Amino acid sequence: MAGTPGRNVKRIISLTSLGVMVLVIVIAANVVVWKNNRDKQAQISVLNNEISQLQHKIKGTPAPSSDLVSRLTTAKVALAEAQKVLPGAINLNDVIDYIIDVAEQCQVQAVPLVSEGLAPDSNQSYQVSTFSVTVTGSLENAMNYMTSLQGSKFPTLFITDCIIDKTEVTDYTRPENSTQVTVNLVIAVYTSSPPTGEDAAS
Repeated sequence: MAGTPGRNVKRIISLTSLGVMVLVIVIAANVVVWKNNRDKQAQISVLNNEISQLQHKIKGTPAPSSDLVSRLTTAKVALAEAQKVLPGAINLNDVIDYIIDVAEQCQVQAVPLVSEGLAPDSNQSYQVSTFSVTVTGSLENAMNYMTSLQGSKFPTLFITDCIIDKTEVTDYTRPENSTQVTVNLVIAVYTSSPPTGEDAAS
């Protein structure tokens, strides 16, 4: 038995409304998914850009020179040897007198000479007393001075930094070793740390 026209119209309207609602829900869900995908793509693009920049910086970083590596290795070996026979406390005035005496022997001037004192406590088994000095004289005498400073009266004395500047125009009629120079040195003297706590008690 066919339904009445009014009921059929209501049923059609209900089905249509339901279909519209379902369509709206599907569209809304698609929009949300699309926005999420778009945000993820944006994040991925940012990350890719950062990775690309980092790789570029890594490629642009110069490799350490072989000379620098060699000097660092030499310094580590020297420090390791020094730590085996570290002296106890030393008189800083004795070190200053030694630096000045060697300068006189090598015919260079070593002024000003500044004692930086002990480096801040670094919880190591050794202490470092540092000095800075400006040396003037011929290149040959300055080189002899730096060689003579190390490995004699104070076996744990090392030159840790050295900057050489010429103080005159190069005269090619004279030997290069006679060129007058100024040398800024940083000198370190390593000593054993005083015993503390239980070590001092024992």
